[in-house]
Amino acid sequence: MVKAQKELTTLESAVEEYYTFSNNIYPPTTSAPSASYLVNIQPQIISTPLYDPFVSSGNAEYQYILSSNGKYYAIYSVGVNQQGAVTNITNSGAVSATVGTICATNGTGCNAPGQNGSTCSSGANCLTGRCVSGACTSGLNGQRCGSNSDCASGYCNSLLCTDGSIGSWCYTGASCQSGICNSAAQCSLNSLLPLESACTAPSNSSCQSGYCGGYMCSDGSNGSYCIGNTNCQSGVCRGSHCINGLSDGSNGSSCTNNGQCSGYCSSGVNGDPCSTSADCAGGHCYNNWICSDGANGAACQTAADCQSGFCVSYQCAATGATLANGTHCYQSASCTGGYCVMNGCTDGSNGSVCRFATDCRSGNCVSNVCHV
Repeated sequence: MVKAQKELTTLESAVEEYYTFSNNIYPPTTSAPSASYLVNIQPQIISTPLYDPFVSSGNAEYQYILSSNGKYYAIYSVGVNQQGAVTNITNSGAVSATVGTICATNGTGCNAPGQNGSTCSSGANCLTGRCVSGACTSGLNGQRCGSNSDCASGYCNSLLCTDGSIGSWCYTGASCQSGICNSAAQCSLNSLLPLESACTAPSNSSCQSGYCGGYMCSDGSNGSYCIGNTNCQSGVCRGSHCINGLSDGSNGSSCTNNGQCSGYCSSGVNGDPCSTSADCAGGHCYNNWICSDGANGAACQTAADCQSGFCVSYQCAATGATLANGTHCYQSASCTGGYCVMNGCTDGSNGSVCRFATDCRSGNCVSNVCHV
């Protein structure tokens, strides 16, 4: 398709050069514009005929049609479905074309009917057979959807096509391969949340571990973040961390001035609680509450928290963009496609889900779908 679009642009330039060369007259309607008219003009833009790559014979030129008043033209390819055609061009330059046509014109209407992002009223108007919110889509992960049938994978989550795998964004179990959408709105093997999943404290009932501390599932061990005593195995929460309730100098016990002390004793190793970097043997206190070395997989908020310099979905990663289209995300820098929209990765191509014009490569977002 890219080849055809580029060659049509070249032919359009050649037609305009012919217009100048021929005293402001465009070539007449023809099935062989290159051989009949365009290779002979000076200065020469094309030296040999250009052939439509979608015609199987390999020797059929792009088609050319001129309006009856001689002022407007369209050059076109039959497109990937080999059925495209410009059926008419009016004396005001309005092009009428069938689904799949790829064209160039000095008039209006050559917006690749049937291609992703083009306007549609039903699937019959689209090459893929999918029309969502008035635009053709491919149904691939990251594309706009309204129901599971709009997606090639069969899973539509929050207007976004995903693969329904564990960790995918979801609203109901019907959007997940596992059939389970947990309370964090992610596909899961278990309705309860795994460690480090977001949860609603002080209730512990949503976590597999049985402990929800600081709005994240934890194991409730000494040093774990907490907001209440029930978030801790020891039953004692002090200074937003679980402690053993003793004052014997052991890890997790209360303290006031130990070597690694932030209201409770710790060894300062990775994973231990902290309030300043001085509390950690490695010299780094992530988010003022847990010692971390910034290795891949460690918790992070910014790239500065990671040895690699990449923080992806709040975990240190080897590279910045690792998440495929349709994957749950928090920031565009985490997505291989370059866009994080409604907590799902997309590539911003025509047909992708969007909220704003900046979510689309085309800069055109209509009814939450990228248009041409």
